[in-house]
Amino acid sequence: QWHYINVLIQRGNNRTFRPKSKEQVIWAIQQSIAVLSNPETTSVEKGLFLQFLIHFVGDIHQPLHCASLIS
Repeated sequence: QWHYINVLIQRGNNRTFRPKSKEQVIWAIQQSIAVLSNPETTSVEKGLFLQFLIHFVGDIHQPLHCASLIS
């Protein structure tokens, strides 16, 4: 679930988006930033979460990672 977010696309209807799960890609990006900005994080952890952050930001630029069509 960390690699996507389901934003509902509904034709002719503007509804407020509410994710079903808290732990989706926006949450994962925020967690990665929190780890990277924590001064107590080791360099190994920072390296790992920097890779995660780059990957997750790439994921949200993929159309099929950010939408769920409902007609």
